[in-house]
Amino acid sequence: MSGPSIFRLALTITVATVGACAGATTPPSTSGPNPGRASWVLLGNQIDTSHAITAYDAVLQRRPHFLNPASGHLATERIVYLNGRRLGGVDTLREIPSGMILRIRFLGGPEAHMRYGAGHAAGAIEVTTRSGL
Repeated sequence: MSGPSIFRLALTITVATVGACAGATTPPSTSGPNPGRASWVLLGNQIDTSHAITAYDAVLQRRPHFLNPASGHLATERIVYLNGRRLGGVDTLREIPSGMILRIRFLGGPEAHMRYGAGHAAGAIEVTTRSGL
């Protein structure tokens, strides 16, 4: 191969690689048969449009998989944290007014274990309020 041919080949490979990488950074879909990571977060504006009264109502309407017990684990209840403080089981979401919520995030068992310690095999639900109170 001559110099210009090698250059064109290298340029083609570079463009193809950059294009593939750019496609990989596209935010995950929250719908369809295989929802991405975005389905593990519920934002305040999504909660506001749900007309939910409590955090539990919002989760039940928008992210019901947060409430499903983990299969195959001895601990079947997920633990709820409010602004980083342990609140209790999923029923405690009924105590949090939806208007206060900035974000609700689900953590799987391994991530919850790393963040909060042992006893989170079923995962955790983090609620962050707008005021941080």
